[in-house]
Amino acid sequence: MAAGQRGKDAMSPPTKKLAACAVASLVGVAVAVSVTFAVSRPASKEPRASLFRGIEEPRGIVMPVFSLRSYRGQPVSAANYRGKVVVLTFLDTDCKDVCPIVARVVADAVRGLSPAERSEVIAVAITSDPRVDTPMAIRAFLRRRHAVGAVDYLIAPIPTMRLVWRSFHVLSSLESGDANIHSAPVRIYSRDGKWLATEHTGVDLSAANLVHDVRVVLRS
Repeated sequence: MAAGQRGKDAMSPPTKKLAACAVASLVGVAVAVSVTFAVSRPASKEPRASLFRGIEEPRGIVMPVFSLRSYRGQPVSAANYRGKVVVLTFLDTDCKDVCPIVARVVADAVRGLSPAERSEVIAVAITSDPRVDTPMAIRAFLRRRHAVGAVDYLIAPIPTMRLVWRSFHVLSSLESGDANIHSAPVRIYSRDGKWLATEHTGVDLSAANLVHDVRVVLRS
């Protein structure tokens, strides 16, 4: 008789029955534990699908308070934007990398809105280096990007701007020492100043995406 056959036949019927019962008991315990864990575990909340094509920001973050001046001369504060959807970014007129793209895309998006929608939206850039962002340089920059009349551009002396950059948690080109190295997010704020979404060059920023996300905010 082969050894394998001997081992198989060596287990008597009662022994086989006990072994089967033991296996069934173990399976039953495993199922019970699994069911208990599933029942006692807190129901997981499915992540809410974002309506935005850009990055949806955590709720509750509001636009910092600031008082600057438009390149056209008039004073501008965060309070002036209450009741409007705000598209806000940070630019440097000497930047040859992302800034020209951002300015053109934001301007195209503004023009892609209907006249009624445009009346409820403000697009604004804040200087990343007030040493080079003079009113004359800004006019020339916006003109080259077909953004005159679509995008405002805010400036202030360096001490004021340092506080503004810090409050927005951005790196300026003045601080980096390179016109092409600075934060240039395109942020969207609600009518009551809440930061809702952000788009980035080379990731999700396009005129079509920006129009879409602004309309989401306008409808909210």
